[in-house]
Amino acid sequence: MLISVNNYTWKQNYEKIHISLPLKNVQYSKLHLFIESRFIKLNFCQYIFEVFLKHSIISSKTRCIIKPNEVVLELVKTIPEEWETLHEELDKKGTIEIKKQAIQKKQENATILKEKNEKEKTDRKHFLQEYQVSRYKEEKEKICHLKDQQKKKALEELTIWKGNLKDTTYSSNISKKNFKNNDKFVSTIPVPFPRNDGKIQFSFSSRVFSTPKRESKIAEEEEWLKKEAEAIRATGFIPNELTEEEKNPMWLLNKGTWVSSFFEKENYLGALNAFLYGRTVAPKMHIFYIKLAETYLKLNQYCKTIENATVALEMLMPVVRENKNLRAEVYKVRAVAYKNIDENLLSAADCKSARDLLI
Repeated sequence: MLISVNNYTWKQNYEKIHISLPLKNVQYSKLHLFIESRFIKLNFCQYIFEVFLKHSIISSKTRCIIKPNEVVLELVKTIPEEWETLHEELDKKGTIEIKKQAIQKKQENATILKEKNEKEKTDRKHFLQEYQVSRYKEEKEKICHLKDQQKKKALEELTIWKGNLKDTTYSSNISKKNFKNNDKFVSTIPVPFPRNDGKIQFSFSSRVFSTPKRESKIAEEEEWLKKEAEAIRATGFIPNELTEEEKNPMWLLNKGTWVSSFFEKENYLGALNAFLYGRTVAPKMHIFYIKLAETYLKLNQYCKTIENATVALEMLMPVVRENKNLRAEVYKVRAVAYKNIDENLLSAADCKSARDLLI
């Protein structure tokens, strides 16, 4: 329920009017003020103040001053004169008409202000465009002027060079004639010898990272490489320290080697590095993809398991008697991976395929 504020006070001078409203602890964010030439409405929480002015005011110059115990409205008169009363006595129809006119005028002013702002924005945009075009033209003219100067300078140097070349040729011809006639005439302008050709050899320094080398990043890169080397060394499989026999991919698959004990000791990271090395050396061998799928499954990397199992199944085509058991094993591994990522339909399909192969 709204409470009308009637116990206000007002005073005036020749140009201004001050209205004091006894409102305490008024917050600016919760104060709503509507001002037009002959109508003022102030709303704060449950309090409301409305006044229909006797004469018109300049609404754009109105000030609202918030104090601890009151709110003061400072109005500027349109015509400097003394007012007999602050408000005008109107009937209901008159108040409605004035409110309607005030709202309509406020909307018109808002429309005019919006159009003015849009026009100013458009003008600023056009000014910036014209400024950019003028700057572009100035830069272009400056560049053309520099090009013309360089061109003129080059033509002058070329003309001088051609003149020297003609003098050199003429002197050489005279020297040949005089040499035939055993004359002792010597050309004063020496003929330059042709330049010696050669080759420039360069080589690129080895680099692990794909980005260019920077001195500010050397310490960070060396620290990272050191951590990577320690992590690889901790797995027990270091490709750079393998012998020639151990670099053979078939040696990695033989039972009894130290690589085959990785699964028994649950050193799955070492097994992963070994099988990744084997896949790099022999990318056409399906057995490495099968081993990688089984290793990734132990490491709970199900997407990698599915990827390597799918490649293994593609390499085990066509389906023959000799690869039926391998295909069934790969289907089982991929079914487990699908099950762990909640792809139950795909898991069931792989289980059915494995069962059909073993029947």
